[in-house]
Amino acid sequence: MTSSSRAIGAWLARRAENIAAAMLAAMFAAFLLQIAFRYLLGLPIGWTHEISVVLWLWLVLWGAAFVVSEREEIRFDIIYGAVGPGPRRVMALISAVALISLVSRVAHEISSALHRKVNTTFLSGAGENGHAVAFEFVPFIG
Repeated sequence: MTSSSRAIGAWLARRAENIAAAMLAAMFAAFLLQIAFRYLLGLPIGWTHEISVVLWLWLVLWGAAFVVSEREEIRFDIIYGAVGPGPRRVMALISAVALISLVSRVAHEISSALHRKVNTTFLSGAGENGHAVAFEFVPFIG
């Protein structure tokens, strides 16, 4: 690895930390705004809670992906590290089967929900120009 690519990597790592700090600051500002509007002005606003939740999720995922280094991660692999290659393969197989079954179950539930939504929308009688159908699919697109 050349010194210029290391410098670029270090610069990108600092920018990732800056973005994480900006998300944390925005989340804190939304929190303070929510308190001010609710308790000082008596006007509760809901979007501040939503933006805080979304920013928290993004902050956790962003931090795990770009900010936290591998040596800073917390891992719970005491048992996995203590056994030999044979039991590790069995553990990996059990984990893979569990993950595949979970993903297939979630995919089935999503498919069923979409199927019910489509049937409900078409059976309830969309408008003459079909706008109801278009607006019913908006939650699944975004």
